[in-house]
Amino acid sequence: MLRASSYISDYTHDGILIADKHLNILFSNQVFENIIGYNLEFLRGKSALTYLFQAANLGSHEAGNAWEGNVWIQTKDDLYINKHLLIRTVQGKMVSLLII
Repeated sequence: MLRASSYISDYTHDGILIADKHLNILFSNQVFENIIGYNLEFLRGKSALTYLFQAANLGSHEAGNAWEGNVWIQTKDDLYINKHLLIRTVQGKMVSLLII
């Protein structure tokens, strides 16, 4: 699965992060790594919540297996970037796909 995800994510302009049901990071593409300044080797196994903070006052929308809203992303340089985020869970799998 991760090999296919890597291949697909190489051809997108979106940052992609894949996490397990506990939100531990399994995969990130180069765009996501460029945004936050950490590579996959560093990120793998860490909690996605360490780097993503919901901006509750900016609104969000939840429908079925997806959540959409604004989050603050903390970078390696300790900067905070506000991004619109779409989170989808894959049916039948305990995996979350975050597209930034």
